[in-house]
Order: sequence, then structure tokens, then C-alpha cells
Amino acid sequence: MVYLYEDTLRKKAEEFIQVLAKWRIKSEIVMVRDYFIKISIEKEGKNYGNLIIDYKAKKNTFSIRVQELKDKSIEQDLVTLWERGELLVTSEGNDIFEIYVDGSFINDNIGYGVVILKNGRLYKELSGQVTDPVFMGSRQVGGEITAVIEALKWCKDAGISEVTIYYDFANLEKWIAGEFSTKTLMSEVYKDYVQNCGIKINWRKVAGHTGVRWNEKADKLAGNAARTQASKVLIEDCKDISHESGSKNSSGNNYKENSKNLLDELEEIAEKFAFFLEDHGFMAEYLRIDNGMAAKICLEKDGETLGYINIYNTSKLHLQPRYHEIRNEELRNELDKLWNCFMDPIQE
Repeated sequence: MVYLYEDTLRKKAEEFIQVLAKWRIKSEIVMVRDYFIKISIEKEGKNYGNLIIDYKAKKNTFSIRVQELKDKSIEQDLVTLWERGELLVTSEGNDIFEIYVDGSFINDNIGYGVVILKNGRLYKELSGQVTDPVFMGSRQVGGEITAVIEALKWCKDAGISEVTIYYDFANLEKWIAGEFSTKTLMSEVYKDYVQNCGIKINWRKVAGHTGVRWNEKADKLAGNAARTQASKVLIEDCKDISHESGSKNSSGNNYKENSKNLLDELEEIAEKFAFFLEDHGFMAEYLRIDNGMAAKICLEKDGETLGYINIYNTSKLHLQPRYHEIRNEELRNELDKLWNCFMDPIQE
């Protein structure tokens, strides 16, 4: 019996089986049906179950499902190899360089992190504090941009002409592709450098803070870089004001500590919610904290600014979003539903 699009599915499955074989994962076709095909997964003599490859004929696209894997420990490796599959098949023996980039903002300090893979294995790590004034006015965005620029500088020094960059901040690619306009000096400088660096870039969007191994590593590097600098500043500040500590009463200290905790929590939630909104089709950028109590997030879609979300975090208003700067009522309702979905696992 011949199934719908069987030849197309078999061809795609065989291509992916070749990719898996390069990483010592044995696989073979075990079932074909209309619109999908199953392949077995085995590594070092262990059977991990089956992987399902789906085909959408109208869009001519493929995707994978992992629910039939008996051992989930191999799931992330399979997802990564699937995302990189086309590149691996067409590489013809050349070294493959993949780069994960991220930025971080902690206590007014911006850090960047870069993870470089060569043929799928960790090859180099880069990180540091953002010190260029051009990139210091937009919190972690300056770190995201600096990570890309530093990565490309490294590629030029290493003589690498083509690279795949994995990112979680959508503007990084959209600025280059012209989908978003470069309205600031920061974005103009970034676009000019990337377009004239002489390196071919394959862009790959990943979801931020969702457990993608090397993206999480880049995020950690960026955070450590920002945190290290913040600690240095804090030590110097403590030296300058240590003689005043005896005059502060305990209630004042408690108030400052509580305020600091609320701001730290607010900043963390605002950054994560911005990433969450991006994963749901919006362009979101965490801008700043206003009046020491409200985080402001700029919301865009299809190049149009939709307005601003304000998240309050005080002793009386604990992580409460307000949408008064969003004009469209349907959009406000949609955002409130997304906020509840975002907060449910956090509050459990």
C-alpha cells in the first residue's frame, strides 16, 4: 500500500538518518503512514524508542514529535540535530561552526556571552562586560548585540567564512533582514557591522529560557560577566560608605533590603515575560524600571509599536501588570491571558 507523500517522507527520513549516523546514533524507518513516518532511535546498543517526522504538504514543511521516545535523555540532542540537519548534510566534510549568543543586565551592568561549537562540540567561550557607550543604553539588548559582534570578530580572526548563529532576541536577525527599522544609533552600528563583516550568517531563532543547552550556557556567561562587574562596583561602594553603617537603624536597613528584593524580582520577571511574549509572536523589549516600582515593556508586531506593558511590584501590588498604554482592548485581553499562562508555573 502506498501512503500519501510516502516518497517525500522517506527521502527526508533518509537524510536525517544520515545526520544521526554522523553522531553514532543508529536509526531506520519502522513505519510509514499518510503525512508522517517513524524512525527508530538507538545509541550504544540502547533503544530509545521512535521519532516521528510529520509533513505539511500545503506548506512543504517538516517537523518532529518525540512522544514515542521511551528515554527522554536523548530528546534535546535529537531536536538540535534536526534543527542543524540541513547544514550537516550539505557541509561536505567542512568544519561546521555554530554560535549561541546572549546578553544580560544586572544592577546597571551589561554582560555578553558567546558559546562557539565546532562540529557540534564545545570549542570556545567568550564573555565580558559591555563598555561601549553606544550599546549601554538599552539594558540587556546591548549585551545581545555585543555578543554577535564579538563572535563575528572572533570568526574573522579565525578565518571562518560561514557560521550559524543561534539567538533568542528576535531583533538581531530582523534588523539585518530589514524587517525592523534601525531607529537608534545602536541598531544602525550593529547592522552596519554585521552586513559588512564578510561572513555568511545562517540565523536560527531559539526560545529563551526553555532549557536549550548552549543558549542557557551563553545566558550564564553573560550573567556572570555582568554580575562580576556589579560585585566589583558594590565592593567599592561599600568601602566608601562603611563609616556610615553604624548610624543606620535596623528598620532602615530592612526597608532597603526589601526594596532591593522587590526590584530584583521585578527585573527578572520582566525580562522573562518579554522573552515569553516573543515566543508567542510579539516583539517585546524590557526597557527600564520607572519610579522604582514598575517595569516597562515595549510591545511590537509586524514592525508596528502596539504600546507598553507596565508591571508593578510593591509591597501592596505584587507583580501586577497594567495595560493602560495598550489601546486595543482585544490585545489587552490577549496579553492578560498570556500573563496568566506565564505566571501559573511560577506561582505553583
